[in-house]
Amino acid sequence: PAASEIPEDMVMIALPGTFDPAHFDHIDLLLESLVYITEQERGKPKTYAAFIAPVGENAPDPNGQYWKRDKTSAIHRHNLSKLLTDIFSPLVQTSLVSLIYPDSFGTENAIRLLELNRNQKANKPRTADFYVACGYDTLVRWHKNFGDIITKYQPMLDYVKFKVIVRKSVSEISESVIRGPPYEVAVLPDQYLLGIHSTNIRTTGNLTLLPRSVREYITQNKLYESSSPMEDNSR
Repeated sequence: PAASEIPEDMVMIALPGTFDPAHFDHIDLLLESLVYITEQERGKPKTYAAFIAPVGENAPDPNGQYWKRDKTSAIHRHNLSKLLTDIFSPLVQTSLVSLIYPDSFGTENAIRLLELNRNQKANKPRTADFYVACGYDTLVRWHKNFGDIITKYQPMLDYVKFKVIVRKSVSEISESVIRGPPYEVAVLPDQYLLGIHSTNIRTTGNLTLLPRSVREYITQNKLYESSSPMEDNSR
């Protein structure tokens, strides 16, 4: 777009993960985050973007080791994610950056997506809030990794405020996790968990809580051998 059309201020929310497969609870977290953040920013003109950010083929775990050796190929996981987010596009989309950088952390590739959405010549957006969305268990496991990556990129992206938005009751969050890191932690006030887990979908073949397009892709490509055609409960 023309420089004049690029927003002065931007909010980007990225949800990194394997998405093996992507399901409605992933979208639910992003939508909850969007609602919460827009309420906090009410009255301030901003442009919002929300992304699922699947990790690449050789993505490392928090300790820098190869993450989840048995995960489905990156191409399939990105395709599954895109089929899911296409239902909610353009409000929610799928990042393909990890197909270009297959060896990087998912959070790092999500930040690269932020760089790709800036017009460097026009210096727009002028400011940006970048949120990493996650569950509390993920924050506990990955908070040091988040901090290391944000510390690396903050000097290069001085127009960005980095934040993590997490699902959890404030009273149950450990102070050691949310105090001290180089980012703010925002806590979603309500939790409407659907109780969907990618692992259960893979091991049981229960595809009923996936949209039809995702179920059909799994079946056609025989991604999970235990999967079998289910009744059509798409919504």
